[in-house]
Amino acid sequence: MISIIIKQRLKTLILLSGFFLIALPLHSQSDQKAQKIMEKLSAKLQSYKNLQADFTFTLYAPQDDIKDTQKGKLVLQGNKYRLEVMGILAICNGELLWSINKENKEVYVLNPDDNELFNPTDIFALVTTDFNYSLVSQSGNLNCVNMIPKETNAGYQKILMEINREKEQISKVTYFSDDGNQYIIKITSFISNQPIDDSFFLFNKTRWPGYDLYDMR
Repeated sequence: MISIIIKQRLKTLILLSGFFLIALPLHSQSDQKAQKIMEKLSAKLQSYKNLQADFTFTLYAPQDDIKDTQKGKLVLQGNKYRLEVMGILAICNGELLWSINKENKEVYVLNPDDNELFNPTDIFALVTTDFNYSLVSQSGNLNCVNMIPKETNAGYQKILMEINREKEQISKVTYFSDDGNQYIIKITSFISNQPIDDSFFLFNKTRWPGYDLYDMR
């Protein structure tokens, strides 16, 4: 089974992955410059039919002197996606989710709506979350914006988003958890609107010989 630590990391990762396509909620209490930046970013992201991104995911736990960085890849099209990081490959066609553990050679079939780890609705969870925005800095080609949750029990203090001003793309996202940990996603490559066949989001058992299949629905 996937360890609790990996589940926590991936759940956070999927939540942050939502920044690629979410319609960001904007509020009058936000800094006006930050609001305009986020409006432009939201419009650009909403124009994508699909996206493919390579990234690094870093868990930084200063109190435990831990800094762990892993490479990952995300392909997202509507409610379909493939997310690979830390030896786990998640394939979702919008109706079924296959969680593939390469180390243990195990595949778990899940209902995306019921599963707390790989739930495609998490990708859009921030749409209904209230934030206040403030512009931290504008340096070089980067706009840095703080996203402060209005809910005191959100589980995190803030999210710092670094945006490439020229490309109007997310460059880096840092999630500051209430427990003192930081979850950092840095985009290393990004392309959008590529032809992707729906079969790319299906699990083909013949391609995974020797893997044990467990139906968890």
